[in-house]
Amino acid sequence: MPLSARNADGLPRPLTLFPWRLLRIQGQSMSPALEDGDYAVVRRLHAHKPLSVGDIVSFDHPDFGSAVKRIKKLRGEMVMLEGLAKRSVESDQIGWVPKAHVNGRLVWRIAPSRLSRI
Repeated sequence: MPLSARNADGLPRPLTLFPWRLLRIQGQSMSPALEDGDYAVVRRLHAHKPLSVGDIVSFDHPDFGSAVKRIKKLRGEMVMLEGLAKRSVESDQIGWVPKAHVNGRLVWRIAPSRLSRI
């Protein structure tokens, strides 16, 4: 769960550091790219750099809450997301998510032993 307050919908909102936010990763669904206990720096989305297949993003989901997944497909104003680990929730269970629910793109991983670009 992110370091956060809650938004109007009751979903957690990441700590905002200007256009950057800091998230704490919980769970193994994005392993090996992100591990439980890692932190990630999230960059707010900008029109000059649209979302792409393969981007790892944070988003708000009505059933799963705030989560981090990789973009599997793009269709208009919707994205299909997936985890990296076999035990992750299947993309068809997540369903298509509106781009408006995507909070930002993960750009840095802060692991106990190193800092790495995502």
